Amino acid sequence: MLSILGNLRINDSSRLQHLKDSYKSFSKISDDWVINVRGKYKKEATRFLKMNLGKRLMLFDLADDSKGWSKNALQMIDTVKNEYVLLWNEDHINLAPQKIYKNIVQELEIENVDSMWYSWWLFGKSREAYNSTPLRKLKYIDTVLLTKNIWEKINRPGYPFYIISFMSIFKKSFFK
Repeated sequence: MLSILGNLRINDSSRLQHLKDSYKSFSKISDDWVINVRGKYKKEATRFLKMNLGKRLMLFDLADDSKGWSKNALQMIDTVKNEYVLLWNEDHINLAPQKIYKNIVQELEIENVDSMWYSWWLFGKSREAYNSTPLRKLKYIDTVLLTKNIWEKINRPGYPFYIISFMSIFKKSFFK
């Protein structure tokens, strides 16, 4: 169904608390959590994750930040079990009912979606740009086939958003 990938830097007590709160909001959506924790509060964060995730946790120990986040994430992605992976950032809280993620992933699979934002909607402003595009509306998600032509219309001067957000659920092959 859905894997969680987190390459987290927990350097202070507030980030540790954010991790705990965020985890609780996402805790039931996956049986596959692939996590690397770095930073001063690594031991505390790792202890929390081990205690709460048990066998659902695949823990990495990639302390060398000189390789960069993306190289470490690419090292981790091959251990992900599922076709879809949610990039977890410890300071985002899930507001949706956790039980709907199964349905969301099913619709992602049906539509062969590469990327779906789960946060950073900026009060709907990032979505507004797509209102003039041919959206396919399903029960849980809306999709668009984002062609170069459509992107050029959306990405007009002054458009402040990116084509892909870190806060996304990605098809594993697309992420790689």
